Order: sequence, then C-alpha cells, then structure tokens
Amino acid sequence: MRRAGVLVLCLLAGCTSPGGLRVEGPAAPTASVRDTLVLDYAQRPARRPETLWLDEVTALVDLRWSGWDATRAIATGYLVQPYCARAPCLPTAGPDAEPVRLQLDGLVQRGDTRYYSHVSLTPTARPDPAGLVSQYASVHLPVPAR
Repeated sequence: MRRAGVLVLCLLAGCTSPGGLRVEGPAAPTASVRDTLVLDYAQRPARRPETLWLDEVTALVDLRWSGWDATRAIATGYLVQPYCARAPCLPTAGPDAEPVRLQLDGLVQRGDTRYYSHVSLTPTARPDPAGLVSQYASVHLPVPAR
C-alpha cells in the first residue's frame, strides 16, 4: 500500500524527470464550425451563403444548406449565368438555371479561421444540356494569403 502511495506521489510531483513535465510550443488551433467560411471570387466572406459567385458571370443561387461542418459543407441550389444590364446584379434561378448539388471542402487554416478552398458541383434534376455544370464541376475558391 505504501508503495502505491509513493508511486502516485512521484507521478503527481513529476519526478519522472528532473525538470518535471514541460510542454513546448503553441497549442494546436481548434477552429469551430462557426469559424469556417467560404470566399466568393471577389473574396467576400460568408457562412452558409444564399448566393456564391464563382466568377464575374457565374453564381450559385438559392442555396439550401444541409450540412456545414469541420470537413465539408453540402447544399443544393442552381447554377446560373445571369445577364445584368448594370450593377448590382442580383441573380435568380430562372428557366435556364441548372439545379445542382454542391460540396465545399479543402479546408485551409488562416489564423483562427478556416476557409473552404474547393467546390464540386453535380447536376441533380436533369442532364447538363448546355454543359454548364460540367464546366464548373470542380472550382478552386480563393483563400486569404498567409
């Protein structure tokens, strides 16, 4: 019994090494889902956006998010290339909109925030007659510089 007590005391006192237990370096960052964002092509940050611009003429609209977690985000919506006579352009899902499922992934850590760096699109309701969805099937998204 006395032996077990001495062992516990040694472990608690850190007598396994002369200096005791020493931890070095910063702790690994632990960003939460709340700290995970996506940037559109113009580098505007958003969390669960309703619209995500992939480039100056192509947007994902009417996005309905079914997941937004620490590894990926999943949504359905429409891929559109709206014609805008003047800014600001407010895209909508018209008759030429392509219904899609999208997945954001490729998390990149910048400070206390993580950013999705990639979006994958798949058609959901019909074949891709204009080839628009296949043209944007895999898009790299911007992330802030280090």
